[in-house]
Amino acid sequence: VALAVATTMNAQVYVGGSLGFSSSNDKTEASVNNVTVTEETKTTSFEILPEIGYKLNDNMAVGTVIGLTYSNIDYPTEDNVSRSLKGTYFNFKPYFRYYFAQWDKVSLFADAQIGFVTGKATEERSGNGVTVSSDVKSTEYSFAIVPGIAYQPTEKISIVAKLGKGLGYWHTKDTTPTSDRNGGTYDVDVINNEFGLNLKSLGLTVGVYYNF
Repeated sequence: VALAVATTMNAQVYVGGSLGFSSSNDKTEASVNNVTVTEETKTTSFEILPEIGYKLNDNMAVGTVIGLTYSNIDYPTEDNVSRSLKGTYFNFKPYFRYYFAQWDKVSLFADAQIGFVTGKATEERSGNGVTVSSDVKSTEYSFAIVPGIAYQPTEKISIVAKLGKGLGYWHTKDTTPTSDRNGGTYDVDVINNEFGLNLKSLGLTVGVYYNF
């Protein structure tokens, strides 16, 4: 869950941002000959995402999110070798917001969002007193429609919540430099394309806006 606090500079321009933190544990159990082996992957992420926008009218706004995401993944230990992946990523996500339904203090909206995320992660493998590191460069392009709801308890305060990654398309490319037996280097690319409805991956983002 991310908590965003924004301040409106005038009736049209607003600035703010969000601080996000999430932690998850994924467990996998396998049973062979009445012996159960459990493996656990721990993921922790922290986000700092400033935001600026411009209200076109009561129903429409444009804006962008610019910020950083830090993540740390600890994978299960295999053959006495531990593995972790730590990365820092830059986010740039301009959006167009449209309020399509309003009832008194409650409004429903959708953000048409274009996303660009890039950064580098360091993968470390440690075992038998030896640690080997390698860099993984990541780039993601996306377009998504993200649903949301806004509640305005007072004239000065608005509470906004957005759900998941929405409906859209995400193209991700991970590049890992690799050495061959002759001492040369080459890049190994892993490309993933995702299209569909995703309301889970980013959970719920909650924002509190203060209007002057």
